[in-house]
Amino acid sequence: MPSVSEQFFSVMFNFFVRLSIYLNTVLSLFGLKLIRNKDPLFYNLCEDKNLNPVSILYSSGNQDILLRVPMQLGRTHRWFDLSNASLDPPLAALKFAQKNQIHERELHIFLLKLFETQRDLVNPLNAFSAVGLSENKESKLSKYPAWSLVLPWESQDIEHKFDAFPVAVKQDRLKSGFKIDSDDPVEIMEQDRLNSIDSHVKQFTKLLDSIGKNGLLQGSKNGYISALILIDGSHWRWIIGGEGNHRAIVASFLGHNEIDVLVEGVIRKEDSKYWPNVCNGLYTVSEAEQVFESIFDAKPSFIYKPWLDYFKNKLIS
Repeated sequence: MPSVSEQFFSVMFNFFVRLSIYLNTVLSLFGLKLIRNKDPLFYNLCEDKNLNPVSILYSSGNQDILLRVPMQLGRTHRWFDLSNASLDPPLAALKFAQKNQIHERELHIFLLKLFETQRDLVNPLNAFSAVGLSENKESKLSKYPAWSLVLPWESQDIEHKFDAFPVAVKQDRLKSGFKIDSDDPVEIMEQDRLNSIDSHVKQFTKLLDSIGKNGLLQGSKNGYISALILIDGSHWRWIIGGEGNHRAIVASFLGHNEIDVLVEGVIRKEDSKYWPNVCNGLYTVSEAEQVFESIFDAKPSFIYKPWLDYFKNKLIS
């Protein structure tokens, strides 16, 4: 049982994490970001097995924390692990291409076709199926598209995500030269789903070349890969946060067993009943903990089964 001071710290820490995430969400609409002036404190969790992320938080004050973490404890945005055996679509595709000596222009074409196949095979009906829960037509999650999904511990509610996310996607795609004319959220996201794969492939191939030649560059100039730390009792995992998804996947593919991540937040399972999207009724405590456990144990939603079947049967059989 945590002490009163530990409980108080947990509540206050999570409050300030949620507040900073909210402020950055608002500021991002104006191209701004809230940062701290101090350099992050660095801890090597791969070297010191006795360190725990929670104990580090107590000694860090209000400084950012940079952790060196094992890749095998990492999770992608699709909840696959980041190990060498991962079947996360981009990771699996890159490893297959390497094994079959697919390079340069042929690599771009191969990844493009494979990502298009994955897009067509993994097409959740709604946010409820995207999160891997059994269907419940009474849940608000069943009434919203998969791209508006918010996780139980996120400060953003699903209504705001539905309104704000397509606007951010439209602005981001315009920076890459892809103009979306519609202002309808559903149409924006459908156009993005159908037309953004080439951009992702280019990002992967560019990073392959860059990290392969120069290593994984991080810092104030290059930015950091961010992560959420998930804690269940005395055990912990990490999942890629809002920055560095492509870089983390490429680093794993290139054989990095350890990686430095900037802590974006800490999620403790024992706090599940206090998570924002549990308090507002979007998730029950049981559903929220099921989602936590799925990510923690690297068990992606059932919506990825067609992809897994395809990859195993068509490519590695």
